[in-house]
Amino acid sequence: MKPEIIQELKDTLGPDRVFDSLVDRTAYAYDATWAETMPEVVVLPQTTAEVAATLKIANRERFPVVPRGAASGLSGGAVPVEGSICVSLTRMNKILEIDKENYF
Repeated sequence: MKPEIIQELKDTLGPDRVFDSLVDRTAYAYDATWAETMPEVVVLPQTTAEVAATLKIANRERFPVVPRGAASGLSGGAVPVEGSICVSLTRMNKILEIDKENYF
């Protein structure tokens, strides 16, 4: 991944919520299956606007995106694909609104 793209993600989310070093990315390379693929970068958005901004960058640059929750699944769903942006959703831990009319 080009350094300019990583910098754009850091500018969007903050440098403390974008991991691009090998050491930082290693923890996000597997789930409970222990299948392993290293993501190109890991982002930790806190808002839906930050998720949307990340997806906009990924779409523009044609990078695959793999969402990640607790990574406790046994089906490999949180294992990144090669060249991907791993979007860790662990910091999105509050329910802000419940739409009772539409059940959302």
